[in-house]
Amino acid sequence: MRNSFPTHDEAFALAARVDRKFRPVWDARPAEEQAALASYFLPHGSRKPVLSPTRPRIVKWYCPFAAQCDFPSGHRYCVNVYTGCAHKCVYCYALSYAPDEASSKRDFERLLAKDMEDLRRFNVPPAPAGPARITG
Repeated sequence: MRNSFPTHDEAFALAARVDRKFRPVWDARPAEEQAALASYFLPHGSRKPVLSPTRPRIVKWYCPFAAQCDFPSGHRYCVNVYTGCAHKCVYCYALSYAPDEASSKRDFERLLAKDMEDLRRFNVPPAPAGPARITG
């Protein structure tokens, strides 16, 4: 996904632009971990003044569906195996662009292996991981 690593200073500059809703968890990490997280999860080329952690493949930072009591540190990863949703909630914003039926992501194993390698290369700190849970 990313062809080049940001420098240490660039990673810290990215970390300084993290959205305030992520700040309490982000700021609780040591500076070196913040730089690693920024290098891996924040969009390097974005011109937006405020950035949110994002990762379009398999491993993502912070699952909003996970209960805070399950991950009291707040720092966690989400592994999303599926694309689409079978619930078909009438109020869901994703209905307009998500497939009608849930299915495993294409090339899941290959993409997961790529993410695992990137996590190692970017020296991303360990944290609990789990699937996205849908509550209803």
